[in-house]
Amino acid sequence: MNKTLYFNGNILTMDKRYPRVEALLVIGDKIGAAGDLKTIESMTDATAERINLEGKTLMPAFVDGHSHVIMFGSMLNKCDLSECRSFDEILDTIADFRLKNDLTHGEKINCYGYDLAILKEGKHPTAAVLDKLGVDNPISCMHASLHMGVYNTAAMKAAGLDDSYSFSGSGVVGRDENGHLNGYFEEGAKRVMSEFMSAGTNSNFEDSYLFAEEYYLKNGVTTIQDGGHVNEDRLEKYKKLSETGKITADVVLYLEPRLKDPEFWERALSIIGKNYENHVKIGGVKMFLDGSPQAKTAWMSEPYENEKDYRGYPNLSDETVYNVLEKASRAGLQVLAHCNGDAAAEQYITAWERVLEINPDARKIRPVMIHAQTVRYDQLERMAKTNMIPSFFIGHTYFWGDTHLENFGEERGSRISPVNKALNLGLHINFHQDSPVTKPNMLHSIWCAVNRITRSGRVIGEENKIDVYDALIAATVGGAYEYFEENTKGILKAEAVADLIILDSDPTEIDPMKIKDIKVLETIKNGKTVFRL
Repeated sequence: MNKTLYFNGNILTMDKRYPRVEALLVIGDKIGAAGDLKTIESMTDATAERINLEGKTLMPAFVDGHSHVIMFGSMLNKCDLSECRSFDEILDTIADFRLKNDLTHGEKINCYGYDLAILKEGKHPTAAVLDKLGVDNPISCMHASLHMGVYNTAAMKAAGLDDSYSFSGSGVVGRDENGHLNGYFEEGAKRVMSEFMSAGTNSNFEDSYLFAEEYYLKNGVTTIQDGGHVNEDRLEKYKKLSETGKITADVVLYLEPRLKDPEFWERALSIIGKNYENHVKIGGVKMFLDGSPQAKTAWMSEPYENEKDYRGYPNLSDETVYNVLEKASRAGLQVLAHCNGDAAAEQYITAWERVLEINPDARKIRPVMIHAQTVRYDQLERMAKTNMIPSFFIGHTYFWGDTHLENFGEERGSRISPVNKALNLGLHINFHQDSPVTKPNMLHSIWCAVNRITRSGRVIGEENKIDVYDALIAATVGGAYEYFEENTKGILKAEAVADLIILDSDPTEIDPMKIKDIKVLETIKNGKTVFRL
């Protein structure tokens, strides 16, 4: 097998017992040894390739704690509104996209990424705003959180919706002062419009995946998640693509709950199993318990700031959450639950505690609380006792920290993403970017965890800043722990997989404010270079 010796650089192991080593030996697709240069050199021979790092930094590749890889790939071909700072800029961006892509014959135009945090109007656009374009194209504009969207009149009309439309589930249908549909659809209420706008758009699965994978790899992420309610159709597509050998990263899939279809999980596991085959495996089941804190749909135990009674709302009943956890634990499947509000966190933790009362061995499935934005300290203590993992969307401190201070007040708002408290309780934390909500840039997340600075430059929750090395661990072996791979991934030790990255600077040595500017120079998957700057 091929041998590669790395030396003369900053080699970070992600193991606090020996945080740095002088040399690393890779044998084939695995790490042969890590240690002092003299010892490691004695394990090589004349055929080994010697890589002089010349002072650069070598460390394990990043592990994605949660994202929606196919959705991210498909978004890369849609109209990006994330830089728009006014309604006028939204309209100009859509108009330019329409002309550039020759969508002048009434074709659907799907847009994403508008953000109230940077829009000067400080509110959602409406159909009336989008109708100013004066075009017959059905247009959708998804909020940055993906929990709500705005549609023009042409889109609602083409979908068959008029003012008589009503929705009885968990969500909101926006109306103007006269009771007419205003184009705003929130949470479950937007499904009818989302399904209409995505139908017939011919988004190619293979192209979406490969487009996204390339982006992850160039950012040093070699283990990716598809945490978006994977169904049989998507499983078959993953299986087919994986059999071509085109998938390079490791991809972990999470299934729809489908309690009304008791055989679904079994059918799914007959297509793709729990162990990697051609880089793909099923990790478990994903459910959504609430919405978005920056859009005030996260389910809170106390009202939002300056709201008399409004606390957001749940997506699922207590019994449904319990039933998913109970069934999954019997099937040996991990459960991921989207929980932004502390009331959603309470629902999840309480249901999990009920499961453990009946079946204490269920703790081995390592349930994950996704986002954990406003989880309380007392809830973190219960998570630590019950083997629940918090996967933090730490980027909220920067992207929406100012918004959270406004929505929750100083005390609650400053406690978002309480990563230091979680670490002090012994929890296995990890980070994610929830792509496509934000792009898969783990170095930016590490910067956020270390500095906790908002867009406006405020420090938010000083007491929850963490050490750079702890942040690196969360981005590597912390993510691997979620996937039961902490002994073979995200750490530099013998027999671990050779998933590595080379950085232009050492995150532990430079000014912490410059961490987000570090460049990934090379990404190595299973011992082979898959990206080089």
